Amino acid sequence: MDVNVEQLGPVKKKINVAIPPEKVAEEIALTYHKLKQSVKIRGFRPGKVPQDLLRKYYKEEVEGEVISRLIQSSYPEALRKLQIVPVSQPVVENGVLEEGKEFLYSASFEVKPEIELQEYLNLPVERERYEVTGQDVEKRLAMIRESHASLKDIEEDRPIARGDFIVADIAGTLREKPFRGGSSEDCLLEVGVDSYLPGLSQKLIGLRKDAAEEILLTIPADYEERELAGEEVRLKIKIKGLKEKVLPPLDDSFAGDLGETGGLAALKNKLKNSLEKEEKHRIESVMRNTIVDQLIGKNSFEVPTFMVERQIEFMMADTQRALVAQGSSLEQLGVSLESIKEGYRKDAEKQVKCSLVVEAVARKESLAVSDEEVEAKIEEIAASSKQDSSKVKALYRKEGLWDGLKVKMLERKTLDFLLERAAITDVERKHDS
Repeated sequence: MDVNVEQLGPVKKKINVAIPPEKVAEEIALTYHKLKQSVKIRGFRPGKVPQDLLRKYYKEEVEGEVISRLIQSSYPEALRKLQIVPVSQPVVENGVLEEGKEFLYSASFEVKPEIELQEYLNLPVERERYEVTGQDVEKRLAMIRESHASLKDIEEDRPIARGDFIVADIAGTLREKPFRGGSSEDCLLEVGVDSYLPGLSQKLIGLRKDAAEEILLTIPADYEERELAGEEVRLKIKIKGLKEKVLPPLDDSFAGDLGETGGLAALKNKLKNSLEKEEKHRIESVMRNTIVDQLIGKNSFEVPTFMVERQIEFMMADTQRALVAQGSSLEQLGVSLESIKEGYRKDAEKQVKCSLVVEAVARKESLAVSDEEVEAKIEEIAASSKQDSSKVKALYRKEGLWDGLKVKMLERKTLDFLLERAAITDVERKHDS
């Protein structure tokens, strides 16, 4: 087998393969022999059909099978011979199959770019100074307290105010017809938060319990539900109940309800430690992103289209899983698949560039992640979710997650390597971060 390669671009190659006549003849003979044993033609016993008759009826079918088998067997061998690793499926162009002649075909595909690394050590990076204060702890405690609030019926006969909660039956119409999601019974709404339709919450202020009102709403033109965007809807609302939020007292009992046996002081100390870990993680994440941005900026290279498209598909799958978990879908949001994909393209391209340039650094610096390190990471994952580590390891192997985790770990190790060798300057915390 003769094979040569053409460079069609920075990330695209084409191989030309010539399979010798004897190999072609061998595959044709083998295919006709197998066909002869299985084909049934009236007047002939199995295995006794003349070759000329087989050619007359099955020539195209045999040629197609032979071509497919020749390409499938020779393509991996050609790649090994040329030491090429494609990142996309090949686009194959084949010639005519003729017995007694060599068979020619070509295959075009994308490969990873060859990156000649520029200035990847001693990169300038800012590190924010940050100290968790008592005020930070109180803010976090207030959020937790808010999440554990309860609702109590308001017995007083007074107008509805911002911050109240109402229980209501709602019947909505658009052009005198019900619309999807426009009606609900015993719907709980917080006054001041537009969780149902934009503008409704404001119109509830000042109403009273047991009121039956008809409200007209003009929906903004940029509303996500296309059916309603820019339209006027009519809502018939029956207010059945009025409630207020009651916060639990901040005391040792509250801490105990959260599983902290040491009381409120211990809970605050635990929150302080948690906030410090969060901030450390956030600051390090910002620093790694700074490293990545500089690597991409200093190392210009073309990105394989196939890798970008595949990354977009991964991002789309994550989005759709999240929507399903929320009981929603792209269709319900009135968003097309193509518009979402295009919205992800820029981020997908950056993620692929990050992966490629970090991989180039790891290769140059001979960085690697061992199977023992992957196992230790999986054990950590299993422990955090209180699962059996051997079962989680088996799952990672079975589902093909092992190699993906190894790649992510190598990326993290490489970025940490670069961070350790960066020119770090301590700065005051940015208020918008």
